[in-house]
Amino acid sequence: MGIRLTLEDVERAAETVSRQLRPTPLRPSLAAGDLDLRLKLECWQPTGSFKVRGATHLLSTLSQAERRRGVVAASAGNHALGVAFAAARLGDVKATLFVPTTAPRAKLDKLRRFAVEVRETGETYDDAVEAARAFERAHGAVFVHAFEDARTAAGQGTLAFEILAECEAPAAVLVHMHPPGGFDRTNWPADFIGSLVDSGVRSSVRKKPGSTSIVRMPNGATSGVSDSIQPSTPNFDAA
Repeated sequence: MGIRLTLEDVERAAETVSRQLRPTPLRPSLAAGDLDLRLKLECWQPTGSFKVRGATHLLSTLSQAERRRGVVAASAGNHALGVAFAAARLGDVKATLFVPTTAPRAKLDKLRRFAVEVRETGETYDDAVEAARAFERAHGAVFVHAFEDARTAAGQGTLAFEILAECEAPAAVLVHMHPPGGFDRTNWPADFIGSLVDSGVRSSVRKKPGSTSIVRMPNGATSGVSDSIQPSTPNFDAA
C-alpha cells in the first residue's frame, strides 16, 4: 500500500504535534571533524524515539467516537511507547498494545509505567501484528499502524520542519533506515520504506527551495532495506 502525502499534510501534523511535544535540538557532531554535521536528537523525546510523533498525531486526529472504541497497536517497543504516551496525554483513549516476547525488557518495563494494557505474544513483530489485527476485528478498536498510515507518516515528518527551522538549506539530510519492529526482515516490501522518518522528511524537505539530498543510511546488517530502496514509497504530491 502506497502512502501519498502533501506538504500541507505535514504542516497540519506539525501544528498538532507541537501542542503535545517540544522540539528536539539540532546539535553539531563532535565526531565530524571539519564537516558541518548536525544531529537531530530524537533520543530526547519523552519516549526516547521519534516514533512518538506519528503516534501522537494519529491519536490526536481521532474522533470522539473512535476514541471511545480505544486503540490497538503492534510494536517491538518504540511505537508502543509512542502510543502509550499519546494515550496518556490525551487522557480519554484506552490503548491495548501487542508486543513480541522477544521485545527488549527495558522497553517493556517503561511501557508498563503507562496506564495501558500490554500483551506479549509470539516471537516476531509479525506475530504481534496478527494478534493486534485480530483484536481490532473482535473489539472494534482503531489500529494504530507504526508506519503504513498517512497520519503516522505525516507525524514522523514533522521533525523535518524542526530541522529546517535551524538549518534552512541543508546540503543533505541523512536518514537511518532499518526494518520496522527492530527485526531483520530480508524480504519485506518496498512500501515499508515509506515508514519511519523518511516518509515525512522527503515530503517536507524536498518541497523547500534548493537542492537538498535525502540520503538513506540502511543498517549494514539488513540487506533487505537496501534491496528495497529504489521502488520506495510513500509518494509526495507537490501539487
